[in-house]
Amino acid sequence: MHASDGLRPRLVVPLTETFVVIALLAFSTSLIPLMLGVSDGEADPMVSRAILLLIYATAGALALTSGAVLGVVGLCPLVAAMLALPGVSVLWSVSPIETIERTVGFLGTILLGLFLGWQYRFEVVIRLAGWAFLIGTLLSVATIVLLPSIGIDQSTHLAGSWLGIHTHKSKLGGASAAGSVLLLYAALCSRGAARRLFAVGVVLNLILLVGAGSATNLVATLIGFGVALFILTMQYEARFGCLLLVVGGLFVPLVTAIALHFDLFELFVGALGKDSTLTNRVPLWHLLWPFILDRFWLGYGYGAFWDSGLPWVDLIEARMIFLPHYSHNGVIELWLHVGLLLVVVYVTVYLLTLIKAAILVRRGGPNPAVGYPFVFLIMVATVNITEARAMHRNDFLLVLFGLMIAVCARNVSLRLGRREAGNNPAAARLPDPAIR
Repeated sequence: MHASDGLRPRLVVPLTETFVVIALLAFSTSLIPLMLGVSDGEADPMVSRAILLLIYATAGALALTSGAVLGVVGLCPLVAAMLALPGVSVLWSVSPIETIERTVGFLGTILLGLFLGWQYRFEVVIRLAGWAFLIGTLLSVATIVLLPSIGIDQSTHLAGSWLGIHTHKSKLGGASAAGSVLLLYAALCSRGAARRLFAVGVVLNLILLVGAGSATNLVATLIGFGVALFILTMQYEARFGCLLLVVGGLFVPLVTAIALHFDLFELFVGALGKDSTLTNRVPLWHLLWPFILDRFWLGYGYGAFWDSGLPWVDLIEARMIFLPHYSHNGVIELWLHVGLLLVVVYVTVYLLTLIKAAILVRRGGPNPAVGYPFVFLIMVATVNITEARAMHRNDFLLVLFGLMIAVCARNVSLRLGRREAGNNPAAARLPDPAIR
């Protein structure tokens, strides 16, 4: 079209990419419950449920029509079991309605990640997710500064902790931890003004992380940046990276031995604002073990164990003098959901993806993007030691986990060597999204 045609150029809005940014923003913040005046993100009113169902349906349609589900399952068959087991558990669930509702949320969340990892080049996905996290970061900063009654916790127990556009400090901490590392890689994969904006986002997320005061996410961030720094060093300065590896191999065992000898664990957790019980997490794990043994193989049904009104929930609340709502450990939570069966499936999928991510780093050359899957997976393992974020619906970590499964399945085969991204016809046909 020429200017002489007399027609004005039209603004083209990339609908799919816009939906992705909105969905990631919804999963990485508490915007929906806050906008609807809900203090607890789990207690969704009808309007909130309708919005989430629309996101689930759209994500599911994109994943199915793009061939992402069949493609990923074909390359990693265990993913089919991981997707199916939550729904199958309705057959023995102690609360079938709760299991069905949470299964729909789980599928709608992870299918978005599978679609992204299957359909887009990885550098594009990192930038796309980076915009969503950058928007959420700026909104949190604005809320803390301009609306402190909302952005800063006013309760007696956690007074002064930053919340931003989240309903709890741990949610802000989790978003800031993941966002800081993601935006680092988004900056490395971008140029010009976008790179500078993403770099500012990294700094802001680190500030928000400190303000939130979430110890688990602080540790995960330190580990994530440490692993990222090591991988980037190996990619660009291999000799120095090998030196770091040797020093780390000597330093870490030495520090561990000193810590065990002088019993420095309590000093370490005390510096993070915790105690030797990890804020009552250890007693909770001991209390939950008999319930795990009672339904060792199949569990209580996906998302059903903590349903209000069940007798053991009242017992746990009486013993702990508060209601935990979840187990604060990823493996224990999965065990309560669908027993050892789901634990084995999830851990196997995770380890296979981690191995493929390591191979991707080794074969990826100086491309910084290839290091992010390995860094992310290490952070996920760290977070799930004291939080229950494995296979949790409406959680950006689940979206990103699905993304890593698809990316690693597309690019690495443990039997046939590396699978080039270009071998996927759907991804090859897809142009770069307009959002950069």
